[in-house]
Amino acid sequence: MRYYWTKKLIACFLVLCSAVHAQPRLPALGDSASEELSPVAERRLGEGIMADAWRQRAIFDDAELTEYVSTLGADLATTSARLGESGAVSVNDMQFFLVRDRSINAFALPGGFIGINTGLIWASQTESELASVFAHEIGHVTQRHIARMLSEQKTTGPALLGAMVVAILAARAGGASSGDVAQATIAGTQAAAIQQQLNFSRDAEREADRIGFQTLVAAGFEPQGMPDFFQRLQQASRLYDDSFPGYLRTHPLTVERISDVQNRARGAGYRQRVDSVEFVLARWRVKALEQTTIAGLRATLNELSKLPAQRGWAEGARHYALALLHLGLNETTPAQTALQQARKLLPPHPWLEKLAADLAIQSGQAAAAIEPLRVAQARWPQSRPLRLVLAQALQAAGQHAPAVTYLRDQTALYAADARLYQLLALSYEALGQRVRQHQALAEMYRLEGWLAAAVDQLETAQRLMRGVGAVPEEFILGSEINARLRELREQLLEESRRRR
Repeated sequence: MRYYWTKKLIACFLVLCSAVHAQPRLPALGDSASEELSPVAERRLGEGIMADAWRQRAIFDDAELTEYVSTLGADLATTSARLGESGAVSVNDMQFFLVRDRSINAFALPGGFIGINTGLIWASQTESELASVFAHEIGHVTQRHIARMLSEQKTTGPALLGAMVVAILAARAGGASSGDVAQATIAGTQAAAIQQQLNFSRDAEREADRIGFQTLVAAGFEPQGMPDFFQRLQQASRLYDDSFPGYLRTHPLTVERISDVQNRARGAGYRQRVDSVEFVLARWRVKALEQTTIAGLRATLNELSKLPAQRGWAEGARHYALALLHLGLNETTPAQTALQQARKLLPPHPWLEKLAADLAIQSGQAAAAIEPLRVAQARWPQSRPLRLVLAQALQAAGQHAPAVTYLRDQTALYAADARLYQLLALSYEALGQRVRQHQALAEMYRLEGWLAAAVDQLETAQRLMRGVGAVPEEFILGSEINARLRELREQLLEESRRRR
């Protein structure tokens, strides 16, 4: 019984991490006149949380799934802005990221950062259901619920910052004992203020529901998506008692909320929307990547193999998941068979081309994958999975000079992608270009929030430069390193001041 109520207490506090409650003396919803936390300060706060999350490897940077949630989130954010709900956070500043956790949850952080648990994707039966959660979180961001809460709780601001970071890490633990310990620590320091904040939580949730529903419908999704998702969560809570979906812990669901969204859906009328192939593939990819051990992969493979044939694209996506599982078990022949079946049942898609390249690389045929990948990238030029796997294919084929040329072009286009710099460093290392290797590693660490490590890499590059001849190209390289080193040292100093 003690464990049950401890879990309940922890659950209540995690509302803080999704920005849905504050003290009663906050200004009325929609009134930003008395806010003291500026949009710039809020953004810096969010960036700090994200940097800590990257440092602790709490963010699940799966190229395919991240591409999907980012695209879906951006479409909804753009719709919200068109409706006049963008607030102080621009559409370009909203970022959607994944946490590898089977529980059903999503949360908003300061400055427009929105986290999605992988379990939420699998639990959503339609894309409209999933989009309703995204739209709801966007509502929290546009109304600056977190900013207003932090503006009032000046004395607990630093503690809340730490709590948000730990909450992300606890979510990553997926219910492991380490996650329970982290959450218990949070509850112990903040429990006293929870109860008096729950009333505002309900108000904030209703406002996010209203704005989220408007966004959902305007973006062309089924109005019934939001009430359907709510009803599924409510049913789950009845079935599983204290193990009910995590989304209900951070987003308390009341009869009034359910009735309100049901009324809104009825007023909006019936609309049918066919789920995108990306949504179908994403759901089954989540299932395939749920386990990371050999035993876990084998168990999931057995589970999916025994399932009856699915309807429509889901059957092709099931074979896609089977191919992923065989790949994880290093079983290339059955993986190829499953991929061929998926291709028959699904329309052409970059994720299928990426998987084909992964199989070629793993089976020692990387060179044969390069030209098909170039053709695929020409067809889907914005695809991050194809972008990354083409570089990996060049490297696996021993073509490091072409890989460097390709990756330098890609980093010029996608300068915020840490993975590109990691791959670039690998090719520089293979070519014996150690100065550029450390320069690339510094950019990777900088983007992942490891400023001290980035500085260390640049200092190493600087020392190596002393033994390089003073040719014009190397002079330019040295200037680049020195300029970036000064910049990062200043950022590191500023970060140190903020943490005092």
